[in-house]
Amino acid sequence: MKNSLGKFGLIGLGRMGRCLVEGASKAGLLRKEELSFTTRHADTAKRLAKDLAVQAVSSNRDLFESCDTIVLAVKPQNVGDVLGELKGVSTKGKTLISIVASVRTEQIEQALGAKVAVIRAMPNTPAFVGAGMTAICAGAYASQPDLDRARALFEPLGRVAEVDERHMDAVTGLSGCGPAYIYLILDALTEGGIK
Repeated sequence: MKNSLGKFGLIGLGRMGRCLVEGASKAGLLRKEELSFTTRHADTAKRLAKDLAVQAVSSNRDLFESCDTIVLAVKPQNVGDVLGELKGVSTKGKTLISIVASVRTEQIEQALGAKVAVIRAMPNTPAFVGAGMTAICAGAYASQPDLDRARALFEPLGRVAEVDERHMDAVTGLSGCGPAYIYLILDALTEGGIK
C-alpha cells in the first residue's frame, strides 16, 4: 500500500501515539524510516527510538518543519508551551492532527499564527485492540484531503466519525467513558449470573 501520510511526526509519543504508529504501520500507511517523534525527556526519547526503531528529534520545531503529517499528542497542560515553540513555523502543505483533549482547532490556529490545516481527533482506549471509536473534525483551513488523511490514520484502530467541532467535548466524554460504563454493566451481569 502507498504511504499516504508522507513524512510523519509525533509531538509526544505516549500510549496513544504508539498505538497510532503501530496501526498505521500495519496498514501500510507509513514506513518507520519516515517516522520521527519528540518527547519531553531525553532518556525516554532514547529508549523509544531504540524500542520502536524510529528517529527521535530533539526539537518540536525541527520535527514540524521536516514532516508532512504531524500528530500533536501531548497533555492539555503542555500544549501552550509546545505551540509557543512552533509559532511562526512554515505550515504550507502540512496537516496537523491534534489528539489533545479540550483544545479547539481555532486555539491551535491562533497560537501558530498561521493558516494551518488542523484536524482535531479524539480516539478512545478500545483503539488499543482495534475496536476504537475516533471522532474527527476539521479546522477552518483543513481540506477534504486533510480529513481523508486523518481518517486513514485512525481507521486501522476502529471506526471513525466526522462530527461538528461544537460536539467534540460531548463526544469525547461519551466515547471516553462509554467503554468503562459498559464494562461495569457486563461485570454486574457476570456477577449476577454467578450468584
